Amino acid sequence: MRSEKSILAVFLCVILIRVFFHISILSPLRLSPALDTLQKGRPHNKIQLERARVSREYYEEEQKPKPLPKEFVLALKDVVTGERVGITYTVRRLTDTDSARCPFQPQINEKGDVLWNTRSCIFLYGGKDIKSLGKGFHYLHNVRMNNKGQVVWAGKKMHLGDDEIFFYDGRKVRQLTNNKHSDGSPSINDHGEVVWSGFDGKDVEIFLYDGSNIIQLTDDTDCHNNPEINNRGEVVWEMNSKREDSEIFFYDGQGVEVLTNNSVYDYSPQINDQGKVVWFSRVGTEGRDRDDEILIYDGKDVVWLTDNKRRERNVQINNRGQAVWEEHDGHDWEIFFDNGKTVIQLTDNDIDDVTPQINDEGEIVWCGAGRALQCGRKIERQIFFYNGKVVMQLTEEAEDVYDNVHPHINNRGNIVWSGDYGSGYDIFLATKNLDLFESAFPGDEDKIKATDIIGRKLPL
Repeated sequence: MRSEKSILAVFLCVILIRVFFHISILSPLRLSPALDTLQKGRPHNKIQLERARVSREYYEEEQKPKPLPKEFVLALKDVVTGERVGITYTVRRLTDTDSARCPFQPQINEKGDVLWNTRSCIFLYGGKDIKSLGKGFHYLHNVRMNNKGQVVWAGKKMHLGDDEIFFYDGRKVRQLTNNKHSDGSPSINDHGEVVWSGFDGKDVEIFLYDGSNIIQLTDDTDCHNNPEINNRGEVVWEMNSKREDSEIFFYDGQGVEVLTNNSVYDYSPQINDQGKVVWFSRVGTEGRDRDDEILIYDGKDVVWLTDNKRRERNVQINNRGQAVWEEHDGHDWEIFFDNGKTVIQLTDNDIDDVTPQINDEGEIVWCGAGRALQCGRKIERQIFFYNGKVVMQLTEEAEDVYDNVHPHINNRGNIVWSGDYGSGYDIFLATKNLDLFESAFPGDEDKIKATDIIGRKLPL
């Protein structure tokens, strides 16, 4: 009898020792099965609940990104030589969001106003405060801002009805359209004039809001899309005919002129304030043989800006008539620049360079891949900057940097973009400083506090 009690006592001691070992010594990483059990709704006891709580706290702490400074200085470097070029930017992080409400597609105007949006809200930063222009929208798209801080967009309210055109005039939001048909692709100039494409019950036509009235610019049996307006009130758009091709149309404020008349697909026109128009013409077939060329209308004639067997896309033109675009070299997308005299290839690497933006000074920003992660499945993208002389890298590679996309530049060289540093995308504003090496602090270069994107001090 005594021996049986001894055996039972030893057995209970072993059990207690094992329980104590699991509770006090086991690493939180080893407790994750309890968290899985809790999340899957399986039966659990008090020990499992406690283990799940500890494990959850551990993982949440590990997943928290390192906090970014609200303001810091970036020192740019030449992409080719890797040397600092004496150009610095002061960078401000305008948002601090989570992945559920990621802001994207930021824009900056000549005043320095910064605009961005989520799927349901629009935000405007005017230098001090961030203002919400509207909430409760469903899938905002084609959000555009002019140099006065006025904004136009397309969307629907509270998942109801169809897409309408909304206009923020600097004081309040007005709904320009209210019908039973979808309206989209709005564009705005600095006078607050707005154009868009809308269905009139039969097909898609072009409409113009002149600040007081809505004027229908087209009225036929064809479909007219993607209008753009400049500060002279001139409008360009593409027309899809029943012949299954597309032509470019031009409105000069008085009448409509056809810029193309052929059997190929002409699309995506852009117009500058001098009335010059660029667009794409699909001269090749689909698939690998697809060949899209860029054409330009200089006010009198239509000429070919490109003529090769490559595919081009995302062309942008400034008010000096300079153009930048993406061109596929057979392996990936590269950035090409027409400076008015010759065409320059700004990038030549093995990874895509995309979404170029150009200002009236001929300065260009774009998004390019910094390095491939996870066996090439994920690409870490960075922001690059061309100042007319050299190509520089604005953002830095780092282990905890995920992505930098959607750059936009104004005529003062100030740049905005979306950056993901572990918790979702945030909006960053980079303001160009004086040339620190040549004028601002002569002889005091060692006192300049320059850091990379995550706040680490950099040698200048």
